[in-house]
Formats: sequence, structure tokens, C-alpha cells
Amino acid sequence: MNAIEISDSSKSFCGLYAVDRLNMTVPQGAIYGFIGRDGSGK
Repeated sequence: MNAIEISDSSKSFCGLYAVDRLNMTVPQGAIYGFIGRDGSGK
């Protein structure tokens, strides 16, 4: 069973895509994180 499911998610700032068509599943009990530069919009 999945705790989180994301399908075709996009986010842009002033025409620059931070996330473009993200597809992701996180299984129940798993730990995931996003990493990136400071100020990158995480």
C-alpha cells in the first residue's frame, strides 16, 4: 500500500520549472526527502 501517490505534478516560478511532470509513489513506512540548494523552492 502507498502512503503518497503523485501523478504529473508540475510547479513553475516566472516561467522556470522547479518540478516538471513529477510521478512518484512513497510506500507506507518509507521515509523520503527532497534535497536541493537553499532557495530552490523545496
